[in-house]
Amino acid sequence: MYFGFGVSLPDEKGEQAKWRWFPNGEGKEFQWNESLKPLELHRDRITILGGLSHPHGRTMGAHDTADTFLTGALMNEKSLSNTVSLDQVIAKANGNQTRFSSLVMSTDGGVGEPTRSSTLSYDDKGRPIPALNQPRRIFDRFFGAGDADSLAERRRLKSQSAMLDRVLEDASSLRLRLGNQDREKFDEYLSSVRQIEERVENSQRWLEIPRRELRDEELKMLDLDSDENAPMTFIRTMYDLLYLAFRTDSMRVAT
Repeated sequence: MYFGFGVSLPDEKGEQAKWRWFPNGEGKEFQWNESLKPLELHRDRITILGGLSHPHGRTMGAHDTADTFLTGALMNEKSLSNTVSLDQVIAKANGNQTRFSSLVMSTDGGVGEPTRSSTLSYDDKGRPIPALNQPRRIFDRFFGAGDADSLAERRRLKSQSAMLDRVLEDASSLRLRLGNQDREKFDEYLSSVRQIEERVENSQRWLEIPRRELRDEELKMLDLDSDENAPMTFIRTMYDLLYLAFRTDSMRVAT
């Protein structure tokens, strides 16, 4: 999770020291500061780590670091290229064990633009993965498929699979007619097609496995029509959806 405005780090001996993000002491006997005190009940399940800032990030402007928060790439005016994010490395390792490989969320949604990213997640080519920011859309994607939706999803996946087969059939002969530079770009395109093919195959497999049902009290706590105009309700709903996705083992990594 990325805090767009950072965390409170006043001088340890100043008047505002009690609001310092990091607690006092080490091990299990540390003393909470005000910033993290609400988590007191979960002390035994929390580890707070410091000193993890990436050297590349220290040379960038504070508002530019969302792009590289999970990649550690060096981005500057000479190069805006990125690399794979940590969450997607994890997702690739165990994503086939769950219905969805990962959940990518943000307040603004989409991908934003270089140095003003709206996503923390980047694929293995360094391309931004669009973030979801509409609670109802997230709910429908992870929990909302009834019988009618399931049938429509089967038809959609079958159509996608047939289209991808046709694309890959034509790709081999077309590649042979391309020059080296065009061939490199074409290989990038094929890589994207194969990734989509893998996702389609995984989705088809999971259609045969019933989704875990949510409890009535869990459904009642969600305000799926909330948005950033009511920030407290919106943020709570997004975190509730995140919790439910983990509880139902729909995915195992999220940003």
